[in-house]
Amino acid sequence: MEPLRLAVIVGGVRQGRFGPAVANWFVGQARSRGDAAAGVLPDRLLWWADALREARNGNPYNDRKQAA
Repeated sequence: MEPLRLAVIVGGVRQGRFGPAVANWFVGQARSRGDAAAGVLPDRLLWWADALREARNGNPYNDRKQAA
């Protein structure tokens, strides 16, 4: 049987948040079972990460920056 594949998305991407610690703990628990493959998705791969960063800085998000 193929292992269950899990991808963890961290909801809070701000520096100093507790989310990454919980995500890494969960991945460790899942991997220790032996019947699951798990990993944390880096925020740079998530389409909304740039929009969140811009909003935190008070800037409107422009998706045309992605094409450049």
